Amino acid sequence: SGVLLDHSDLQGQLVQGYDFISSASNAKDGDGRDADPNDVGDAASAGDCGWGRPDADTESSWHGTHVAGTIAAASNNGIGVAGVAWGVKILPARALGKCGGYSTIKTDAMRWSAGLSVAGVPANANPAKILNMSLGGYGSCSTTYQEAINDVVNVGATVMVAAGNSDSNAANFNPASCDNIVSIAATKRDGGRAEYSNYGSVVDVAAPG
Repeated sequence: SGVLLDHSDLQGQLVQGYDFISSASNAKDGDGRDADPNDVGDAASAGDCGWGRPDADTESSWHGTHVAGTIAAASNNGIGVAGVAWGVKILPARALGKCGGYSTIKTDAMRWSAGLSVAGVPANANPAKILNMSLGGYGSCSTTYQEAINDVVNVGATVMVAAGNSDSNAANFNPASCDNIVSIAATKRDGGRAEYSNYGSVVDVAAPG
C-alpha cells in the first residue's frame, strides 16, 4: 500500500520508490502511475468494490507503513518502535490501494523492485535484495506470479511471502504456494502457531506475528 513518507520513525530509512497503481480511483491520490509511493489510505465504503464488497465500511490499513516500521523503523530516537533490521533501507513499491490490486500491478512492482525494466517506468536506482509480500489470496500459484518470482530470483533477489492468515493449509493460497519463495507463518508470544496463521508443508519458517 506504499508508506507514509512523512512518518517520523521512517525518516532516513527510505529510498526512492514508485506508485504502480494505474487507476486514480483505486489509488485515491488523483492520478495514475508516478514516482510518489505515499500511502493516502485504502478505506472503502460498503459496496465500493463491486459484488457487495466490502459488506461494511472499512478504515485504511496503513499496512505498508506497519511492515516498513517492523523491518526498519529508526532506532534509539525515543519514537515508536525499533525495526528488527534498522540498518537496512526500505524501497516502497505501491501496488495495493482501495479495493486491493491486480496481479499484473503487483508483478510489475516486483520486477521493478528487483532492478528489472518495466515499460513506461524509470529505472530503479536501488534494486532491492529482499522483496516482502505480505499479501495473498485463495488459490494455487498463478503463472503470472510464478514467472515474476522466477525473474526476480534469477537476478539475485529473495522473495519473502506471507503464508496467510486464514487458519488453513498455505498450499491452497498464493503466492505462498509458489516455487522459489520463502513462505512465512506467524507465531504467538509463547512460540506456538498463531491461531489465524496458515500452516503446512509449503511453510519454510515461522516468526512472531
